[in-house]
Amino acid sequence: MAASDATDAAFEAHFAENFDGVRAVFENDADPEITGRDPWVYIENESDEDDQASLGAGSASGHGDNLMRETGRVGFYVLVPIGSGRKAARQLRDQIVAAFAAQDIGPVTCRAAHRVSGYAWDGVHANGNWQAFPVLIDWYRDY
Repeated sequence: MAASDATDAAFEAHFAENFDGVRAVFENDADPEITGRDPWVYIENESDEDDQASLGAGSASGHGDNLMRETGRVGFYVLVPIGSGRKAARQLRDQIVAAFAAQDIGPVTCRAAHRVSGYAWDGVHANGNWQAFPVLIDWYRDY
């Protein structure tokens, strides 16, 4: 399911602060004009669930002062042209891991990072021309 606006905003701002000049496309953005051979990143943020993390005093109207927790994962798909090698993509992917894994980003706490093997990407903006080098990062947000 789609993640909250709070987590989307935190990831978008943190990426922009740390990766000036790297093209980022978020899920359901308008179809970008991707030209050239520079790596770019498709970002997809998903929420697993919103659940109660601790009991508070409660109230007749709902959660009261219970602590709620949203959990999910954000995928950063580093994309490079087919046949351009993997060095630039892996370097950018490692920089994303360093910037996000085990970090507090606004209201979001990022946890483990999972690097995934490269594969020919058939995602929304692929057009058959891109090789993906994804990293998935687990996160949670208390509210």
